[in-house]
Amino acid sequence: MIFKKHQKMIGAFICAAVLSLSALTATAATYKDVPQSHAAYAAIDWISTPANGAVMVGDAANNFNPGRTLDKFEAVKIFASAAGFKYTSFSATPEELAYFERSYELYKPLLDSYSA
Repeated sequence: MIFKKHQKMIGAFICAAVLSLSALTATAATYKDVPQSHAAYAAIDWISTPANGAVMVGDAANNFNPGRTLDKFEAVKIFASAAGFKYTSFSATPEELAYFERSYELYKPLLDSYSA
């Protein structure tokens, strides 16, 4: 019942939480594949800076991968941020937190494959 009532919010939270893990350690953008002379450098720098929400960040190899296809997890995070969703202000009941934990454990192999 809790899930159906808050299905969209829960889905956005799960996706955002998972995708935000890499954003926690991000600093101002200096990506190997996006030189300062690149036309989109300023926009990429802004959107990947933690002070601006780090909506999109690069990978562990310090590449932004601007030509890579956007997946649904990333799209959800971007849309939720654009709609004003604040990831740090989310409060959940113990039942919802248990559901998030089960969902994370279920999809952990898939998420790990993304970071590999």
